[in-house]
Amino acid sequence: MEPLAEKEIILTVSIPSFFSLPSMTIFDKLSGFAHKAKENALSRAILAKDKRLDKSLSESLDATHIGLSKMSSFGIPGRVSAVAYDPVCGLLAIGGGVEPDTYIRIFGKGISTSLTLSSATRIKYLQFQTGSPTLVAVDMKNIVTTYDLKTKRARHVVATPSIVTSLAHCTGTDWLFIGFADGNVDMFDMEAGAFGEEYGIPNLCLDEDQQQQQQQQNQQQNPSPPPHNVVVAIQMHPADLDLVLVGYDSAVFLWSIRDQNIKKCFIVPQRASSKEEIRLTCLTWSPCGTRFMAGYDNGYMHLWDTRNDHKSLLARRVFHAGSPTEESPCEPIYNMAWYVDDTARKSFLVVAGGSDLPDIRGLHVLEYDLDTSDLRDARKQTILSTSVDVSDFILLNSEPYFLGMHNPLGLLLVGTDGAVRAYGLDHGHPHLVLPPALQFLDPPVEQAYYLSQLPHKVFQELIAPPSRVPQRRDLYLPLTGGIAGNGHIYRIPSNDLLLTVHGKSTLRFWDASYTSLRPLSSRTIDCSEVLESKNNSNNCNIQHVVLDHHTGTILLAMEDNAILVFIPDAVEEKQSPGAGQQQHHSDVQQKFIDNCEETLDEITQLLEDMNNVEEEDVSQPPPASTDDTAHQQHSEATPPLPPRQSSTPPTQRESDQQLQEQPKELKQSPNDENNPFVESTQPSPSSPPPQQQQQQQTEVIATEAETTTTLIEEKSPGVKIDLLDIPIERSGFTLTMKVSVEDGTITKMVCI
Repeated sequence: MEPLAEKEIILTVSIPSFFSLPSMTIFDKLSGFAHKAKENALSRAILAKDKRLDKSLSESLDATHIGLSKMSSFGIPGRVSAVAYDPVCGLLAIGGGVEPDTYIRIFGKGISTSLTLSSATRIKYLQFQTGSPTLVAVDMKNIVTTYDLKTKRARHVVATPSIVTSLAHCTGTDWLFIGFADGNVDMFDMEAGAFGEEYGIPNLCLDEDQQQQQQQQNQQQNPSPPPHNVVVAIQMHPADLDLVLVGYDSAVFLWSIRDQNIKKCFIVPQRASSKEEIRLTCLTWSPCGTRFMAGYDNGYMHLWDTRNDHKSLLARRVFHAGSPTEESPCEPIYNMAWYVDDTARKSFLVVAGGSDLPDIRGLHVLEYDLDTSDLRDARKQTILSTSVDVSDFILLNSEPYFLGMHNPLGLLLVGTDGAVRAYGLDHGHPHLVLPPALQFLDPPVEQAYYLSQLPHKVFQELIAPPSRVPQRRDLYLPLTGGIAGNGHIYRIPSNDLLLTVHGKSTLRFWDASYTSLRPLSSRTIDCSEVLESKNNSNNCNIQHVVLDHHTGTILLAMEDNAILVFIPDAVEEKQSPGAGQQQHHSDVQQKFIDNCEETLDEITQLLEDMNNVEEEDVSQPPPASTDDTAHQQHSEATPPLPPRQSSTPPTQRESDQQLQEQPKELKQSPNDENNPFVESTQPSPSSPPPQQQQQQQTEVIATEAETTTTLIEEKSPGVKIDLLDIPIERSGFTLTMKVSVEDGTITKMVCI
């Protein structure tokens, strides 16, 4: 027996008119039809007399004046590999991508720009010259390039003698200390764009004879770096610009720039029981400036006093204090930073890595009293949890001095997935809102839908914060710098929305009328949270997204052949009963009647004008009374109007009374067959009394959904309808329906 071929089903979802059309729409269309008929008659009369209008206006257009131009670009080309922050200018630099689509992007307050790269090599390091429009970039080919932020072009391109392994900027100067894999540290002048030989630091791990031998090797074309002499980390002293810590993988040296000599040397003794050598990975100064913490690849942190280089004051792991002779496996320490909260009189040590539990991802924050000298046990320890492992992080400094460790504004993390995440330093470490281009990476964008020229009412309801969602104050990334150029367009007067699907289960909304995008975070829909909360399905991957332009209803086609229908609360609240509903309906009924009278008067006047034109060529019978003639023409030309009860034409007052009574019956019978706003096949009872109208309006949504469900199940036995009422507090939407296709595959959705 041959297997059955897979079926493809094109499911057309009809949104009930109760959700989409206001009660005045049909009469507005009739009124518009009357105006258009008059305008067409006048246009034909004018065109018949003026032949100049017969010429097409397209002949006067110049093709050179019409074209497409780039208004804005969303997102960034690839993953992030390097970041830098300038607290004085308030700018953030992001570098990354894969060859040849590499990039450097500068973000300011509501604006961003891209630099013209000198080469397509991937960026490895970025460093601002604090307070100056200069950015230094080091690529994977170890080429140092300085960029002028005013012209957005490269100013200097300098080749290096070896592999660049670390950077350190001396705040307040033009000096940038660059550490190499051969053990040397050279001073780079960022303003002049050249290396200076006056303040260079030689390989401190070698003696004088070995240094001379290394200089001879450097004169060769491909010198090989000696083992264990890689410069791992460099950090200036927070208060004394004469002192700098130079960390090699085997030792840490305190170097005097003025005296050009070694002040102290700090070496961790190797364990005799272990064959593996302990190597340095990172270091950071303490706020007092007399101590520093060093991290190693065995997961231990060693606290050193600059006045005593014989033995470290403390050796501990992140989770517990202990002896460095323990053999339990532990993650290496990747990066560290120490900062001070002057208001709370506390200091905090932020550590990346060092966890002996494989399931923990994120940063470890150790809290100490600022006045204490005992740092063996932290006063408090927390974990800043992240979804992925942390590749690198920097402090968002509030000021450049003292290494920026006093009262920073937050933390900026680069994950192993190439995405950027920002956190505040308050209790709980709240998320900081990133620029929209960086939000596209966490999680990455799977699908995007650009919806242009939406109806003004629907657009305003979607971009407005939902009333049911509690208003929270978003914390933004502290970007205050940058100046918009002359040709910059901040906002386009258009009702455009951008919908993006992240991580296959999250739908985000963006106001695309802003060229840099405005995130609508209060409208985010996370299908995984909605479905898991009700145990409806474990498959939450979004395949297609459709937005109803009339109501703002969102339809999501899932991977398991299910369709989720979300209705925005802003639309639903206006149609749901509540306080003052009776007054609202009385106003609507009055407008309904007034609009009926105006529409009928316009149609009657239009018919009279048409008959007056015909009277010029056709003989007319004896004229009758004005009221009888008007109503006779109105009765013959408008069959949808109520039929006459007798052969004698009614008077004007009786006709007006009859027209006023009919819309009242239409409004009071929501299930009547003649009602164009409610789809139903069942006859309705008499209209309820006023005290029962609120309950009847509450049940009308369920009645519509049940009727639609019955019709769909009769026509498509393989379709299952689940009526839901799941409010999503974070997004201001309500999940009202789930349509499951049991046989076939959903290939297309259309809202009608």
